[in-house]
Amino acid sequence: MVNNEELGFKYKDFHSKNALYWNNLANERQFELGKQLITISSLILTVSATAIFSFKGINFQEQPLQSYSLIISWIFILVSIICGLKQLEVDASYFNYLSGDESTRENKFNDLTYKKAKADVDSMKSTNPRSDGKWRLSQQIFFALGVIFITISAIFVLTLKVL
Repeated sequence: MVNNEELGFKYKDFHSKNALYWNNLANERQFELGKQLITISSLILTVSATAIFSFKGINFQEQPLQSYSLIISWIFILVSIICGLKQLEVDASYFNYLSGDESTRENKFNDLTYKKAKADVDSMKSTNPRSDGKWRLSQQIFFALGVIFITISAIFVLTLKVL
């Protein structure tokens, strides 16, 4: 016969596993988004530099607005890439934190009775559910600004070619 304590533990374990599953899924998506933005940023930087410098007859010294816009866009894109790489570093250290935290909790159950181990684990502070996302947010903002300024530069170049 199952007592209430065992039943409560099973439900707690069930919900804990589900929470970890959804948290893992969210972290994977954010991790993928960061990697994709790094890839896209690198591609935009390369393609824009190649496209801009392949246009003949455009003198950037005579059109300082478009050259400043292009330089600003490249700076934003580079900062976006740097922020994305920094976020990958933050995520890696967060996963190390989770691993250590889980090992600590697991070790509580190795040599103790169930009640003592449960009391020890319950007295621990809760695990941080997600890593710091400020670098990811910065990456996304700088990426958007870079794309905006690349677009402005492209408009300048295309209108000068038409005129």
